[in-house]
Amino acid sequence: MAANYIIVGNNRGPRGLKGDSGTGAEDALKFKNSVPAGALTTWTGLANDGIYRLPTQAFVDGIAERPYGAGPGQVTITPVGSTTSTVVWAELGDLGRTWERTISTVPANTSGWKLRPQAKRVGTALTCAQGGGVTTAIDVGHALPYTTAVRVPRWRIHFRNYNDRSGVAYTGALTIMGISIGEMVRISNGDAFGAFLTGTGKNIVGNSGIQTPSTGSEYVTPWVDDYPLEIERDYVIRYGYTSAAQNNHLAQGGGWSLTGGSVAVNTPNPPMTQVQESPLDVWIEVEVPENTPVHAYFGTSLTVGQSAALPVYDSWASRHARANRAIPMFYAHSGTAMTEWTSTLAWKFNKYISSLYKIARPTTLYWDMWSNDVFAAGVTLANLITRFNTTFPLISSVTTKNVVMLTCLPRHDASAAQETVRQQLNKWIKDTLPGGALMVLDAAEAITDPNGKQLDKRWSASTVDIHLSSAGYARFASAAVGAILDTGQRYTVSETAGRAVRIWDYVNGREQLVYGESGLRDITALAPNVTSGKLYLSRSRDEVSLVFSDVAMSGATGSAYDMLAAGGIPVGFRPPITHWYNGVDGPPGLRRVGVASSGWVPVYLSPVPGDFYRGKVSWSTQQAWPTSLPGTAVGTIPN
Repeated sequence: MAANYIIVGNNRGPRGLKGDSGTGAEDALKFKNSVPAGALTTWTGLANDGIYRLPTQAFVDGIAERPYGAGPGQVTITPVGSTTSTVVWAELGDLGRTWERTISTVPANTSGWKLRPQAKRVGTALTCAQGGGVTTAIDVGHALPYTTAVRVPRWRIHFRNYNDRSGVAYTGALTIMGISIGEMVRISNGDAFGAFLTGTGKNIVGNSGIQTPSTGSEYVTPWVDDYPLEIERDYVIRYGYTSAAQNNHLAQGGGWSLTGGSVAVNTPNPPMTQVQESPLDVWIEVEVPENTPVHAYFGTSLTVGQSAALPVYDSWASRHARANRAIPMFYAHSGTAMTEWTSTLAWKFNKYISSLYKIARPTTLYWDMWSNDVFAAGVTLANLITRFNTTFPLISSVTTKNVVMLTCLPRHDASAAQETVRQQLNKWIKDTLPGGALMVLDAAEAITDPNGKQLDKRWSASTVDIHLSSAGYARFASAAVGAILDTGQRYTVSETAGRAVRIWDYVNGREQLVYGESGLRDITALAPNVTSGKLYLSRSRDEVSLVFSDVAMSGATGSAYDMLAAGGIPVGFRPPITHWYNGVDGPPGLRRVGVASSGWVPVYLSPVPGDFYRGKVSWSTQQAWPTSLPGTAVGTIPN
């Protein structure tokens, strides 16, 4: 190698790929002119607080724009051997938004300087194949929903006229008439709708007449890096095409058919009809932080979410991934079974690991591939075990061996023999943890009827449908999330006010407090009428206790003392209604204590000067966990 350096920009290929020789000007650092001569090594992923070496000051001076993808902090570009100058980009806004260029002195110690990639690419399906579905429409405008639980600064979309399940390519070119994206409108009841929020639409590919390969190969949009996809923001992706009179692939995937056809793609609010099937194999490739969990879901129509209002989007897998701040990767088709996954040469195995795309492997595999095998005629437990032992090594070779098993859901049309096999299978799964599974999620129990043998029809799409409704898939996902591995993504722990642990309840779209402990707090200073003794307050989850220890008071009004005036019990600790407690120890007699929803704590029954009170009263609160704690801590919060 002629020079000892690393160049961190590459005008010839996409970011993040070492030595890529692509065609787009998609560099991590944009140079004023062209890539300087002698750039022998390229690697464009940038890390936080990295220091990256260039061979000469001329290279440094030739850099025109900010680095792509650098995280909070700074990125330093330094010529080899330099001790006088460097170029620093310091973050002024959110990731990759606003940067400034300054000159400063090079650090004296440059040992260990290195380049670290910080992003990975992941593929997530917007539609999933089914058994031979086709459409013959020749002028199509369509829209698909998408929501991410991880911020996506850069992405592109893949379209293919191909059935992954059957391996059939539908020949005949499609003429792309437009591809666009915008933030989703939700109607008054919260349901998704395919219209764009005003001012949010972006044209990705215009009415350019681009034709997809007539062989059924993929068409991939250019990378989009000026329209980041934000966390928990709902989007609509629209696409329009025309074709000759031919069969085109029709997949499972909820969305909207645009009444005006392909010309309606760029209209903010065209007439549309919600549908459960969508044309073409469509998936989005996203660049996300390298530590992002990626969940692969291997399964059937129940994994895809068939019969939900919006299949794929409403599936238990999509909901589960969003709840865990993960990206879902679907290895799932309607109608499929383990017997169809027998050759790793098939595209359905290699779709996401093709050398074309450098897609990252998933971090966890969720095995939901049971139903169509179990409920086939004449199948025994021994048959199922044999099929699993054949299929598991194949699917784990393209995903991961970090596997979580799910139990098989019941069906309300199953025969007694089939139900027996299902129960035998579920017992085998729980007893043996097949494939070296890390755990078993028995989510099937959440949608089983009280007798434990059939699908509870409250959660099925209809009384004759073996698939679930949107609410049923949400219930299934809610049960599955209960034992998930990625606890760092699922739980939040706060010690701002005591210790509070919350879990994301994605059925209701909110956080749920599962543990809260304030510790014991001395609030005597909040009680001006208390002349001696101590008042202690504590909250454990929703249970609040007030302890009064040898409390004497002054300032009696009529037959009562105010132990705490209105507002004395702070917000976050107050009861929803007034509680009364009789028989509180107040020598020489027993007294009556109240705790009002206003935070007022009176003591009744003709108190006598010199009386003192000792005791404890408790109540449940419905108030949110407090943002700060009253008084001073007494001891520590237990582990």
